Amino acid sequence: MTKQKKAALNKPLKKKTPKLFYIILFLLPAVFLILIEITLLLFDYGDNPEEWVSLSNDIEILNPDISKRYFSGINNPPFSTESFLLKHKPDNSFRVIVLGASSGAGYPYQNSASFSKYIRKYLRLSYPDNTIEVANVSMAAVNSYTMLDLLPGIIEKKPDLILIYLGHNEYYGALGAGSAQSFVSSRLLTKFVLKINEFRTVQFIKNILMKISGSMIKSGGTDDGTLMAQVASEKLIELNSEIYAKGLDQFEGNMRDIFSICKEAGVNVIIGTLASNVKDQAPFNPVKNSSFPPADKVYDSALIAMNKSDYPAADSLFTYAKDLDGLRFRAPEKINEIITTLAKEYGFISADIKKEMKLKSLNNIIGNDLMTDHLHPNIHGYQIIGKSFLKEMLKNGFLPDGKITSRNLDSIDAEIKLNYNFTKFDSTISDFRIRILKNDWPYKTGGQRLPKSRILNSKTFEDKTAIDVLDNKISRRDARLKLAEYYLNEKNYILYADVIIQLCDEFPTTNDFANKTAAKLISLKEYALAEKVLQSGYYINKDMFNTKWLGIINLSKNNFALSIYHLELSMSFDANDPQVLFNLAAAYSGIKNFNKALEIVNQCLKISPNYANAADIKTQLEKIINK
Repeated sequence: MTKQKKAALNKPLKKKTPKLFYIILFLLPAVFLILIEITLLLFDYGDNPEEWVSLSNDIEILNPDISKRYFSGINNPPFSTESFLLKHKPDNSFRVIVLGASSGAGYPYQNSASFSKYIRKYLRLSYPDNTIEVANVSMAAVNSYTMLDLLPGIIEKKPDLILIYLGHNEYYGALGAGSAQSFVSSRLLTKFVLKINEFRTVQFIKNILMKISGSMIKSGGTDDGTLMAQVASEKLIELNSEIYAKGLDQFEGNMRDIFSICKEAGVNVIIGTLASNVKDQAPFNPVKNSSFPPADKVYDSALIAMNKSDYPAADSLFTYAKDLDGLRFRAPEKINEIITTLAKEYGFISADIKKEMKLKSLNNIIGNDLMTDHLHPNIHGYQIIGKSFLKEMLKNGFLPDGKITSRNLDSIDAEIKLNYNFTKFDSTISDFRIRILKNDWPYKTGGQRLPKSRILNSKTFEDKTAIDVLDNKISRRDARLKLAEYYLNEKNYILYADVIIQLCDEFPTTNDFANKTAAKLISLKEYALAEKVLQSGYYINKDMFNTKWLGIINLSKNNFALSIYHLELSMSFDANDPQVLFNLAAAYSGIKNFNKALEIVNQCLKISPNYANAADIKTQLEKIINK
């Protein structure tokens, strides 16, 4: 045996590493992360990942902190203001959920004039016996990524119909192709990051990285810039550029996922085409050195065509100028093509909102007559959007299972507009929002911006209250209650009633305020105003008080059938209220059902033997019956 072989034999054998070592080595990081996650949870670090949170015993809303998933480093991210849903869906409920961004949310009016408000009012007037829910989860500065991420939780709420008005923010909205809030370049990776972002450890790491990089985005007051000004990153996105194509691919991919989820869940969908201000909004960034003509030159050509009364050519040129605009705040026409193509492919309905808006515009060109800025409609514009969706709902039978009134859409449309409950305060605060928007990039830059005190009036009580809301010094709810007290003290009972009605429109947990206000108006003998306030509370929640007084007021107007309906409904809450029984007897007397009236007045006297005039009514009824 050679020395080499002996040395090899004498060399100690290496022990094989046990499998347990590798298992422990693999598990240690996972255990470490789990411990960090548990620790962060124990210290209540980070944001609540729940999609829906309780507002009251009966109502839940979209979590106001949910948008922190999509916006990093913003102190006051957007939230939905109209997402109220009953925790337990009633059997007679018709539940509609709206998906969108700032236009979907009704900016600058929010839910005081959103298209979802119009739809809700129409359905409540058309189906008075049904529980109508139109919840709106739209938020400013979001896009299809947000709606796709929220959709599984929305489907869990068992909507009967989903309405979508979405697509303007695919470039600058949170996570969009040209957004400062975009995590990664891949759509697949973006969706993955969104899924893991609910973990507190991920939130912790993200916050640490942001502090290290110093990339915290300012937010808070109006002087820090508008939300879209903060989140926009790529200020120039040329037509047919790589980022332009990425935005289209992002929208199409996300919408395919949204439609697939809705299809699998068996939920009907109506998606609207997008409208924007093409006539009265010149291109923000004309893009001079390009293979395409400069956007401002095309816009000038459109103005020339319009001055020659060649309106079809003008509209085409205005639209082309909008698509050439390097600043992509307005959706390109390719987005509308994707909307109509995908809706057809998946068997869903597309509402041609752009067409409806054009038909209602001067010379069929959308401009300031229907828009407040570059893409947000005015009140009339939002009502057109609401009516466009309703037309498709009526056409396709996407409606409640219940008794419908015999009135047509135009008749109810007239009543909605007559009783839209848009107050002076709503007008003031929406006007201020637009002034703030147009005092910031891209409307104004640098030294062009004026201090807030120069652009916002502070002359009236409404002005001061609106500014307090915009500065986050007071909530919208408390602002309306403050205004109600002010109008009552001023003896301006019309505005007093209007502000409470709008409060009920905006916050469905405010039924008690409606009843208290109605009681005050009844004591002041303002019965017509009291009826309007009672009706607003009645739509939210039928109770003993509003049904009773709607019955009594309708009795005073000789609306006997409606009076009986409300009073009998009131008895379902309290069958021993002598006031209800007395007035119900009078209502049955009004329709000459004297036997029924006598039966009810006897019930009244049994409960309250000395109830005023009840004995006299009984005597009169007995005389009539015994003739």
